Amino acid sequence: MAESRIPFEERILAASDQKEPVDPHLRSTSEVTGYRIHATNGEIGDVADFIVDDQFWNVHFLVVDTGHWFPGKKVLISPK
Repeated sequence: MAESRIPFEERILAASDQKEPVDPHLRSTSEVTGYRIHATNGEIGDVADFIVDDQFWNVHFLVVDTGHWFPGKKVLISPK
């Protein structure tokens, strides 16, 4: 699994105009919105929104649009 992430991390570092190394695990919410969420038995849906602690900037939940799995519904998934 780590090998498949190396090119992605290198691409992030190459695109960065910062002189210091950046954390490739950090993403903006606009970039993550739309990511597909998978469970052990298949796809659940797409990230639609976030519930964030406005004091400490922690993501408490991902709001996932369930799409085909449970049409017309959204569920909260904890990133922990």
